[in-house]
Amino acid sequence: MVVIRLHINNIDLLVHRFPSLRERLDNLVSESDATILKLESSRSGLDTLVALAGGAPIYLHSKYDPLREAQAIIDAYKDDLAAEDIHVVFYGIGLGYHIEVFCEMYPRVPFSIFEPVPEVLRCYLENRDLSRLSLRALQDLVLGGCSKGDAVGFLERIINSSARKKVFIELPSHVRAFPLQHEIWTSALNEIGRTRISSVKTNFSYQKRWTVNSMVNFPEVLSTPNILWEKRGAFRGIPAVLVAAGPSLDGEIENLRTIKERGLAYLFSVGSAINTLIEHDVYPHAACTYDPTERNSLVFRKIKERGITEIPLVFGTSVGFETLQGYPGPKCHMITSQDTIASFYLRCGDQELPKVHDAPSIAVITLQLLGQLGFSPIVLVGQNLAYKGFSWYATGIDYQNRNLSETQLAKAIKVEDVCGNEIYTNETLNNMRIVMETWIERLGLDVINATQGGAKISGTRFCPLTQVIAEVLTSPVVDDDWFSFDGPDYDYQYLASQAELMKSEHHRLPKLFKNGYSVLRTIERLAKNGNYAQIERMYARLDSVFRAIETNRYFQAVLLPMNRVQYEHLRAVIREIRTERNPREKAVRVISLYSGFFNSCGTDLVNTAELFQRLNDGIDQRLMGLKQNDEALG
Repeated sequence: MVVIRLHINNIDLLVHRFPSLRERLDNLVSESDATILKLESSRSGLDTLVALAGGAPIYLHSKYDPLREAQAIIDAYKDDLAAEDIHVVFYGIGLGYHIEVFCEMYPRVPFSIFEPVPEVLRCYLENRDLSRLSLRALQDLVLGGCSKGDAVGFLERIINSSARKKVFIELPSHVRAFPLQHEIWTSALNEIGRTRISSVKTNFSYQKRWTVNSMVNFPEVLSTPNILWEKRGAFRGIPAVLVAAGPSLDGEIENLRTIKERGLAYLFSVGSAINTLIEHDVYPHAACTYDPTERNSLVFRKIKERGITEIPLVFGTSVGFETLQGYPGPKCHMITSQDTIASFYLRCGDQELPKVHDAPSIAVITLQLLGQLGFSPIVLVGQNLAYKGFSWYATGIDYQNRNLSETQLAKAIKVEDVCGNEIYTNETLNNMRIVMETWIERLGLDVINATQGGAKISGTRFCPLTQVIAEVLTSPVVDDDWFSFDGPDYDYQYLASQAELMKSEHHRLPKLFKNGYSVLRTIERLAKNGNYAQIERMYARLDSVFRAIETNRYFQAVLLPMNRVQYEHLRAVIREIRTERNPREKAVRVISLYSGFFNSCGTDLVNTAELFQRLNDGIDQRLMGLKQNDEALG
């Protein structure tokens, strides 16, 4: 056990600002016996830190003048640091000299620190004073480790915390001294980069659809139970099987039948797997759905056509609204992170409503669901995340092409399978695997991968389903009435007040956009006349109008989500435009940028008017029904 002797001034700061870090430090065990750190005095008199990592000593700071070196490190980023709306991320703290220089030069710029080596952070906290830094600007101080999940979680939190541009500053010597940790950091950055690119594509494709679905589905949300609210933690320690539609599913049907008939675990079907199960007369305990597209309704076509009422549907509130239409069985909902409608209108007491966070596959969404419900272990079946021969879907799925095309085969990439062999997959499936691994680690789930021939999923252990049945699923655990629970326990007084507020905000928006157009026309007229001094004053007026739009609740809940990509583009470009020296060019770009955004939002304002009316009608009907029930009871 490493004894931490914190610098006296750091104790209170850690307790109040970073209590989880303090707790972790109190229980810190050295993770690298091969690495020895020691302090030495530099020629300038300041301490430097020396790493002995199985080779020649590496100085984390100059052995001559650490402060001068620190200045050079920060100066190398001066162009990036001169930009507006930035958030600096430091990788490697060392003894913090470069961060102290940064804080002196840029005291108001927000920053965060990620130190992957416990011994380094220990040395810093024992020998340097955190108060030397700009504590008001310090957003986060994180101790990583040898887990990529630490780095991914930190980066996701930082990136999602604000729209500010992120500037990454690495301590050069730290990279040389600890190459393994830096490799993990680089891998996490690349993963986040891929995820962000994928997210932009997804957002652009689905941004309007998510909101439309959430508005159309809202009456259904009001009339069905919230499974995460009603059943959270209710299945703690009970096993569940997550059944996906990979090609290995065909070989597990009889095992799944055994599990269902004996009640050995709860079966949750995701996506297209429901049709394979139906074809073999194995009805899961629930089917889960999340996909926002119209095409998603095809997944449940057989259930609707055959009038199957025995399979409950757990739906994400932003799911394609066509999916819910005509579904014959019972339904319950889980609020999704993409649903800004439910988030605005609903609350239960003073507690935050539990949600599932957006992910590239329904399997990852369902993992979140099962984790919050308490299921353990979670057994993956049909989760191939890779090709099996020349197919990538199980049988019984007649609306998808099961066989691979030549183009798909040409783009295939190699990954490791559950037995350590090479197997082919594609970028989409591989990204699903990476995201699934992240969530398994983040939630601390106990997951058994029983998918024969599937891709290896880190954080899981492989075990054939027959063996899982023999060794883990040894006794009945299923309650046949598990889906019998009360309707939503939402605060309906809050719903009513939010409904009135939203109506008022919706009524105000046309005038706000009208004001915005008026300012743009004035800027255009002044530009034609060369009156650039007045234009600068009009920019301030434009900022004021835009802030009024941004704070409007209907804009926040409906229009902004439908135009999120355009909004992020506007925010990014406007920072660039501020530095434009040609006043005429600046005016032209401002007019083009804002008018395009206003036009897009204005179109959506018109197109959502009917949906908004239907949403209000649904709220009124629900409130009227509750009032009538109360009167009948009272």
